[in-house]
Amino acid sequence: MRVKAGFNDTMFYLLTIGILLVSALFYLCQSFRIMNLKWEISGLKTQYQSLSRRGDGLKAKLAGLGDLSKLEKRAARHGFVDPKPSEMLILRKKDLNNGAKRVVGHKR
Repeated sequence: MRVKAGFNDTMFYLLTIGILLVSALFYLCQSFRIMNLKWEISGLKTQYQSLSRRGDGLKAKLAGLGDLSKLEKRAARHGFVDPKPSEMLILRKKDLNNGAKRVVGHKR
């Protein structure tokens, strides 16, 4: 003996299948979004490492430029000589605030 499914039973099955399909699509969309975010994070990590290495290189270069003995050797190679004490002019901070022209010998 066969029992006919009523309208309510059919609607229940369709609604259940619809909910399952929507849930599966939502899960897949979230999975793709997570995968894309992981790729983006990986790219940003690579970019950070590259910029960090570049920053370290620039810090090392800055430290090398700040070394006065290297600067003196470089100047000597180009023919510069140390000034005589009479040729030196020592500037103080207050002199700089008053205007460098007066300090370096410009007459008004």
